[in-house]
Amino acid sequence: MAYDGIDCLLEPTNFKMRLICILSIMALISCNSSKNLATAKGKISPQLKEQIQQERAEQRDSRIEDKAVLNIEELSYFEMDSSYSVTAQFKAAEAKSSLEIPTSSGKKKEFYHYGTLFFTMHGIERQLNIYRNIASMRHPKYKNYLFLPFTDDTNGEETYGGGRYIDLKIDDIKESTVMIDFNTAYSPYCAYGDGWNCPIPPIENYLSTKVMAGEKAFTGIKSNRK
Repeated sequence: MAYDGIDCLLEPTNFKMRLICILSIMALISCNSSKNLATAKGKISPQLKEQIQQERAEQRDSRIEDKAVLNIEELSYFEMDSSYSVTAQFKAAEAKSSLEIPTSSGKKKEFYHYGTLFFTMHGIERQLNIYRNIASMRHPKYKNYLFLPFTDDTNGEETYGGGRYIDLKIDDIKESTVMIDFNTAYSPYCAYGDGWNCPIPPIENYLSTKVMAGEKAFTGIKSNRK
């Protein structure tokens, strides 16, 4: 996607890894629709579980046995925290030139630097660059998506070591402001197995703090892409 996870839907893959991709997408949708991602214990909410199960039924491939499906109970999240939902000022990039962002596989993906978001979180002024995935821009359903990758001091401990992503849409930006909800931060599909090309958040998008919101590190059995 500009939501870069959309790449796993655009690329051919097996059912299990496709479902892993869907889990990340459904987590985002659930948060954006004001449904809790987590219970008080940081587990998946019944609403999200129901959504995932419905999506799984729609995407089921009869050639794949149920045991090959990721156990969604293995995903966990921080408790919802409104202090991680911030209003940011958007400044468009002066030039929409393309750039290549390295991925976990060593390959590169093309993006546009769409602009920069300036915000205050827990009393500290911060900024993050936001991008558009050029490949996803060609897909009618996802051409409006924006990609916000970041790293922070939870990576490799409480969260996936390669950073996390947040997705926005162009029309989320109104009068040069946009809401960033770190409760919707999700792990790239590389967190669940090897063989993917997950963009590595640029060094400029490092937040020198622990962002204790969104998806936690995956502790289940990983499944490599075939």
